[in-house]
Amino acid sequence: MVKKIFVFLICLFLAFLPSLGGLAVSADVLQNWYASLSKPSFTAPDWLFGPAWSVLYLLTGIVLYILYTSEINPKDKKTLLLFFAAQAALNFLWTPVFFGARAVFLSLCIIILMTALCVDFVIKAFAVKPVLAYLFLPYVLWLFYAFWLNAGVYVLN
Repeated sequence: MVKKIFVFLICLFLAFLPSLGGLAVSADVLQNWYASLSKPSFTAPDWLFGPAWSVLYLLTGIVLYILYTSEINPKDKKTLLLFFAAQAALNFLWTPVFFGARAVFLSLCIIILMTALCVDFVIKAFAVKPVLAYLFLPYVLWLFYAFWLNAGVYVLN
């Protein structure tokens, strides 16, 4: 039981790791640069992003735990873990690129690739273990929303 809890906590830690990309962003950037940008009319209030991402990281941590501990075909498991790791790396990069480097177009390219990887993850996961796909789907839907926000900021600025 202790081993399962430890593995679960490691999976949660790994799922939340991309949020550390935000450490590269100063409050000044948010208050000045980001606040000065023209944003699409469908932009959510700033206070919503933290809780939304927290729930999504929690869900992806659960996905990672189920994936890691499930007895599924090793080849499928390896593929899904690779997709998970790749999207997490891109997720980590997005915040410093968008906010830190202020590279809106490059961040748009990153989120397109990240979303494509996540859609592919859901498709592959559904064929292997559907619960993984269902738990990952809110993250994918949020990424589509984030993509449109990023695209809107690019077009409007």
